[in-house]
Order: sequence, then C-alpha cells, then structure tokens
Amino acid sequence: MFTFIIIALLIYFLFIRGRSFTMYRGPIGLDPEDLDVRILTLAQAVIKADGVIKDAEVRIVREYFIQAFGQERAVKAFALFKNFALKNDVNRVANELHYTMSYQNRLNLLPFLFQVAMVDGDYSEPENQIIHTIARNLGIAEQHFQYIFRMFVSAGYNSTTTSEKMQSVSPYAVLGVEEGASQEEVKRSYRSLAKKYHPDRLAKYSDAERVAAQEKFIEIQKAYEKIKSTW
Repeated sequence: MFTFIIIALLIYFLFIRGRSFTMYRGPIGLDPEDLDVRILTLAQAVIKADGVIKDAEVRIVREYFIQAFGQERAVKAFALFKNFALKNDVNRVANELHYTMSYQNRLNLLPFLFQVAMVDGDYSEPENQIIHTIARNLGIAEQHFQYIFRMFVSAGYNSTTTSEKMQSVSPYAVLGVEEGASQEEVKRSYRSLAKKYHPDRLAKYSDAERVAAQEKFIEIQKAYEKIKSTW
C-alpha cells in the first residue's frame, strides 16, 4: 500500500505540477486569492468526510500549496481561509469553480483531492462520495471521473464498495441497451458508440478527454465481446 501511494504521488506531481491553475473571468470573476480559498474548501470537505481530521491529510494540503504556489502565497491562502464565508458550502464553491476555471484545470483538481483522501492509507466510501459530488458540481464528465479514479485510487482502495459497483456494471448498460436486447439492437448501439468514441475522431479534444474516450472505447469493446460470447 505504501509503495502504491508513493507511485501515485509521483504521478500526481507529474500530472499537476506542470500545469498552473489558470482562470478566465467568468460570471463570478475570481482572483487568485479567491481561487486558493475555494481549493482549500474542496480539500477540507474531503478531510472531514470520514468524520476524522488527520494530520497527514492536512499536511499534504499544505505541502501541495507550498510546492504549487510558493510559501508566501500558501501562508496567505491558509490565513484567508480561516475567515472564508463559504468554507462549509462545498457545493456552491464547486459550482463557482465550474464557471470560473477551464475544464482541464478542473480535471487537475481531482488527483489532488484523491491524494488528500488516500494519504492516510485508507480511502473510505464517504471520501469517495464527497469527491464524486464535487466532481459533478465541477461539471466533470462521469467517464473522466472514473478514469482518474482508476488511475489514482482503485488499485489501492481498501473498501471494495465502489470497485464492486464499477465491476458489476452490466455490459448491456455500457452499450445503452436493455438486458435481453436483440442482436441487432446490440450491434446498432455498439456501432454508434464505437464511432463516437473512436480515437481517430478525437484529435480536436484535450489530452485528458482523449484518454478518457479511449478508456470508454475499450470498455465498449469489452462489453460487446462479452455479450457476443453469449450468442
């Protein structure tokens, strides 16, 4: 487990550190200080999700801010966070970030939140639920959430609840047809989805979106082959 966390942290810093959290001035118009306290709000929600505030979780957030933004900005962010009026309103904060940050930068928040949850070696279902809720409010596509979950969490997830749910998804559900659908219905849906998620059609999308689509494409292929084996 310890080795997995070290590997995941290395991936995390490669995934995050190379990108700054750039913003555009959407309808809310956040400044960098506003962004900092909102990121801390998301992290706090994850830390408090299982009802126990652990030193390791607080420490990784502090270390992240120092490494990502520098000591001076990190100290200021934590000071401002103490009096931040919305620090207990995680859904509103995530929605504000949805309309203020680029999609890529919102995606980049997920590995950070997963690492906050996992740093103590115990990724719990309440932590998974709050990160999933945050992702939805950030406007993250479900397939992107699941891809990042698999990258950072599933191999070391102590609770099997979410992993079992992911593995138990019916191949018919993956193809968007009802159980017992005819061969023609299955083939029609498969062809439509395979065309939609085929890597050759995704050149204009971001790297994260292409990777997620490739994962989905593989999932579609596996589901189709599983159904075909029953014919």
